[in-house]
Amino acid sequence: MKFCKDLKRRVSYLFTPAEPLPLFELPQKREGYRLLFMSDIHLGSFGGAGGYSDTERMEKMVEVIKSEYESERSFDAIILAGDVADTNIAMRSDPSVNLHRVFKEKYIARLAEASIPVFVQYGSHDATTEEDAYEIYGYSKSYCVRVGSTLFISLDTYDGEMRIERDGKQPKDIRAGLTKAILRYLSRPDIDEAFIVCHYPVFKENFFRILSHGKVRGIISGHSHYNTVEMQNGKPMMQDGHFSRAYTKMLTRGLGFKPFQPVSIEGNGRKIDEEGYEWADYSVTGSPWQYRVVERTAEGTESYIVYPEMTYTEFESDGIVFPAFTQPYAEARPSFLGSDAPLDKSYIKF
Repeated sequence: MKFCKDLKRRVSYLFTPAEPLPLFELPQKREGYRLLFMSDIHLGSFGGAGGYSDTERMEKMVEVIKSEYESERSFDAIILAGDVADTNIAMRSDPSVNLHRVFKEKYIARLAEASIPVFVQYGSHDATTEEDAYEIYGYSKSYCVRVGSTLFISLDTYDGEMRIERDGKQPKDIRAGLTKAILRYLSRPDIDEAFIVCHYPVFKENFFRILSHGKVRGIISGHSHYNTVEMQNGKPMMQDGHFSRAYTKMLTRGLGFKPFQPVSIEGNGRKIDEEGYEWADYSVTGSPWQYRVVERTAEGTESYIVYPEMTYTEFESDGIVFPAFTQPYAEARPSFLGSDAPLDKSYIKF
């Protein structure tokens, strides 16, 4: 729990007339930084994904994060970028149940014991009010994380909405007061680059004001369960995959669990899937559980997907049975795969 106590001493707040925006400042352990982004964990759903129960999958997630943190690869912090818990589903049967409280007490507590800095964000399945967020995690639903001269702007694009029904929740624009607070942070001379982190972006006026700022390099997002890098408003949106279930119906996109194999963007032909979409990249999603890394070194900043070592047992999804396989640890980037390896659309270097 030492990290939690130290973090409270390092957090500062920028107040505007309407919006407090907490800033968490991380100590630099290296030249640059290495941050992890994991989303779409969906506590309370997808039992059987990968061949594991919901509880077993959560245990695997804790093991993966701790193993990475304790390895030579270590990292400065992990941001869980939304759809952490299917609170909306649980609340339909019992409105008093908040799976974020369960997630904090059963899983984040174990990471805190290992002094791992963990930050939580909210998405379309996280029916948690601003008040609940303060009570459970001790900070607001939008905040900033700073390491060195880099700012990670974590935005609740679902605006703290409490939702029990399953459908109809869409991302909302950022409030004006919050936008002003973020722009004030970006104007600081000790900040030279920034990334927006949100469960899914909202392409409206205030969000665009932040995205178009010269210091903002791109967006890190979840929601889609995809891991590709797509351009939005001239800047990359780096999707961070999933740690629950890959969709399996659109098989020509490469969906369904399978061992990671990098696939070249060029040269492998174009395919039309059963929904009429044209894809050249079979690694869009459907690969095993994964998370995104954003790393800055003396050579520059790059972002890539990591596939932790994991054995997936046989399981059935959407009527399709996938046989068991073991995924070795893999980083989808040239320095790990080799300079002559094909490169998929999940990788970007700035």
